[in-house]
Amino acid sequence: MTDEALMAAIQEQDKAAFAELYDRYADRLLRFLQRMLGNDHEKAQDFLQEVFMRVIRSADNFKTGKTVRPWIYAISMNLCKNEYRRLTVRQNTEDGVDIDSVPQKANDTESQIDMALFQRALEAEIHKLPAYLRSTFLLRFQCGMTIREISEIMACSQGTVKSRLFYMTQNLAEILKSYNPYNVGEN
Repeated sequence: MTDEALMAAIQEQDKAAFAELYDRYADRLLRFLQRMLGNDHEKAQDFLQEVFMRVIRSADNFKTGKTVRPWIYAISMNLCKNEYRRLTVRQNTEDGVDIDSVPQKANDTESQIDMALFQRALEAEIHKLPAYLRSTFLLRFQCGMTIREISEIMACSQGTVKSRLFYMTQNLAEILKSYNPYNVGEN
């Protein structure tokens, strides 16, 4: 069944359809929420449950002909926005990549460490972004959503999404250029 067919069944109180929709989205949404919430796994799990509670409560509001994925991510985004409003001080947290936990291979240990360091730096920079830019980045590059889907979720034009992604990736590339292996010896 398509996601949209599952939503139609959920509107008819079909518990099996809800379980299937949950199974399809829970892991992806949990990773997304975790990154949006500064890698707070417990808070992300709480938010995940709240997202699906809202799916149940709002099932009748889901419009036939719409796509489910952007709708569910929009619910997630709204929860995160509300959380940001409630917080008076946002804590800057690090990704928590433990370099010692990177799998060791004889030939490419150095490149794995470099990749772990890059991931840590990227996560730190993403966390510094304003919520609207962070969510745009994560929706595109973590969740693999299209420009159109992000536009629906963020309630802005596709051109705005493209512009945000362009300037954000340019800025991140500049900030993280020291991790580019092709920049060796350049200053």
